[in-house]
Amino acid sequence: MNVLGYVRVSTDEQAEKGFSLEFQTRYIRQHCEVKKNNLIAIYDEDCSAKNFNRPRFKEMKAYAFKKTNHVDMILVTRWDRFARNLTQALVQIEKFKEMGIEVNSVEQHIDYGQPDYIVMLSMYLSTSHSERLKISRRVKECNFAARKNGKYTNGHPAKGYCWKKHAKNEESELLIDRPVANLIVESFNLFATGLYSADRVRQMMAEKGLKMQKQSFLNMLRNRLYIGEVHVPSYNGSKDEWVKGIHEPLIDRELFNAVQTLLDGKKRNHPKAKAKVVPELFLRNFLVCPVCNGNLTGSFSRSRNGSRYPYCHCNHSGHQRIKAEEANRTFVQFLNSFIPDEAILELFKLVIADLKQVLKSDINKQIQCMDDEIVELENKINETDDMLIEKAIDIDTHKRIIARHKQCIIELRDKQNLLKNSDIKEVQEKIEYSTNILTHLGDYFEKADAEAKIKLVGSIIVGKMQFLENSYRTAEMNEVLR
Repeated sequence: MNVLGYVRVSTDEQAEKGFSLEFQTRYIRQHCEVKKNNLIAIYDEDCSAKNFNRPRFKEMKAYAFKKTNHVDMILVTRWDRFARNLTQALVQIEKFKEMGIEVNSVEQHIDYGQPDYIVMLSMYLSTSHSERLKISRRVKECNFAARKNGKYTNGHPAKGYCWKKHAKNEESELLIDRPVANLIVESFNLFATGLYSADRVRQMMAEKGLKMQKQSFLNMLRNRLYIGEVHVPSYNGSKDEWVKGIHEPLIDRELFNAVQTLLDGKKRNHPKAKAKVVPELFLRNFLVCPVCNGNLTGSFSRSRNGSRYPYCHCNHSGHQRIKAEEANRTFVQFLNSFIPDEAILELFKLVIADLKQVLKSDINKQIQCMDDEIVELENKINETDDMLIEKAIDIDTHKRIIARHKQCIIELRDKQNLLKNSDIKEVQEKIEYSTNILTHLGDYFEKADAEAKIKLVGSIIVGKMQFLENSYRTAEMNEVLR
């Protein structure tokens, strides 16, 4: 009898319990030697048996159907190696039977010559099917419980993280993959400035090695995993939710919320750079003619010696024509006019220092108030326990009340942790960084690329400007710079 062997595993656990591919292969070879069967080949597989969408099984089936006259049997060690789906398994067995090929098992042999063979075959396949359903339910329950406790259970870690297994049989820990994580943090920071679109940030990061598709990058900016949360999908009537994770966050909540605000389009859109930005003509999006109030455009003029010079000019009867170089240089001087006096800056820093102390005191008061609320909730839990003992309430009501109070305590402690971890020193550093930019606004502007200049002008100027008598006039400025 000519035989094709089929061996399969789907998890590491099966390999550890003696179901490894090597064990199954050896078992089939020994069986064929004892039975004097001709073993043509053995096809090994590492896929789930929930259906027959398996590469190696398809190869074996194609070979068997092509060499029908040379194949008599498909042999497995046990029926759960063949399939864990009763209906699909019976269909496949019938198809092989129509081609004159028998499917059988070493340990759970079926005598197809007996009229009641279908009873034993269905029992073996049903047991496998039932075990698959139980395994599936256990996996879902374990995943749900783990996620409720804040553990990330996806097989593949999100970008910026990696799995680390400390020892055999220990659970893997989700750790930060620093080189990639630094690029992700930079992506959030760049996008939060409002100077770049999400796709532009994606392209900038791709140049540094973080290559992602458009949608994947947007999904990353939306992923709450980076602020230390884990997604818990709905299960058994429970609601879909995000819970506090046990892994270390990459992004602080304030930065994440700022990014979400920009993604949702809740902030004012500044003029965006065109597909092709001409560095010398970045101001043409903001200039209007002082005569007709029409938008200025830009172009290059060629001199007699072949040199090209950029100009901003009015399209209506040529009311205004200015050299772009002169307009750009004057605009840098215009920005420098906003640099505050040193005395004002010192006063500003003193005000910030006072606010810092007030903020710290306010945080301590909030934490103390939450401590009082937690104590009150714990007292209510004790009272609820007493009510159950006295049979004033039933067990279901007790569970609902206790769950509600415990959830409130968890939320209060989360808020306390956020307040305790709020880095006032970091706020101070951001203020100092911002004032440093403000005192060197012209220098920063000159070093920026054209696209960043357009976004920066859009954040400073509300509306349009006129360039007249070697100076700029604008109807409205950003309130911060007034």
